[in-house]
Amino acid sequence: MKQITSKVIKLAPSDWVMLALSWLVYIGGLIFFARADTSWVFLTLGALPVIVTGWTLGMSFGAGAAFLSVLIHLLFQLIFPTNTEVVNLFLFQHLVGFALLTIAGMLIGHLRDLQNKTSSELAALAENNQQLLKLSQLLKS
Repeated sequence: MKQITSKVIKLAPSDWVMLALSWLVYIGGLIFFARADTSWVFLTLGALPVIVTGWTLGMSFGAGAAFLSVLIHLLFQLIFPTNTEVVNLFLFQHLVGFALLTIAGMLIGHLRDLQNKTSSELAALAENNQQLLKLSQLLKS
């Protein structure tokens, strides 16, 4: 039987600060600077927390952050309508934005996973190299 283990995410305090600030910048920008001519700028600004979340927490969190970013933007525009666009076009554009943000979040998360895997493999190789050096010194004596 295969055991399912949960993966605990350990982040430095600076990573948590960067993650929180990216979301605060996005939400603060929506609240304080939203106008009809800047609404798409803030959907684009939603890429910031998606990329930061994907980088710090991984692929699945990056995709979840894309969903949350688009959902926040849609809810904000439903509560405080700043556009007079046709609903179908509006939702289609958000669907395209969601797809692009999801791809970006997953790609960045995958790159982070590859970086973590490579650095752990390099650390294991360095440790094995040190053990081999010790063994070769013992064999020479």
